[in-house]
Amino acid sequence: MIEESQGEPVPKSKTGLIVAVIAVAVVLVGLGLWLALGLLGRSSFESLVTVTREVEGDQIWLDYFIAQDCLVDAVVETGDLELGFTESQDLLDQTDALARHVNASLDRFAELGIQPWQGPVLAAREAIVAHYEVWENHLAESATVLQGINSEPSSILQGVQTWINLVVEATEPIEQTFNDAGAAFEEAAASEEQLASIETLFVPADVACTRTAV
Repeated sequence: MIEESQGEPVPKSKTGLIVAVIAVAVVLVGLGLWLALGLLGRSSFESLVTVTREVEGDQIWLDYFIAQDCLVDAVVETGDLELGFTESQDLLDQTDALARHVNASLDRFAELGIQPWQGPVLAAREAIVAHYEVWENHLAESATVLQGINSEPSSILQGVQTWINLVVEATEPIEQTFNDAGAAFEEAAASEEQLASIETLFVPADVACTRTAV
């Protein structure tokens, strides 16, 4: 019987070289993956900031807060119920418009495609979504109250008081989720440049009625 020849054993020097090559390849793959994930995370954060800046900077927010302040001025400050009814209907229009904006904004946040492993960026998105969900609920309740106001003085007084109560109740959760979102965005920022990009993003606006009562 002819014995099959055995292959030559691999010299130790070659074995060490193979191990070294594999180790270097693993390191390079890991480095490439790390760099790719870092770039993807940076891009996701910047996309989140861009969308947030756009939806927060929409004119509808100013229009809504001006209408809100004008209603309070007319009914509470001046006691002009006729003007108050007019302002309540304008605020209803602005409330409906803001509700549509908030719903569209929530859709835009959902479409960003941030992945579960992008922890800080995902947390930042969830925080701003939570803020907008509080607004979504508040606007739905406010619209219901404003829709029930008619031109009768008693309806105006009762309706505006009920609406004011809703605003007072919503103030704390709105402010808290706004501040939480700001903190989450700061946590997700991976560089001084990214921190600078959100420096003015979570600063409350000071808005007052610009219309003159007649």
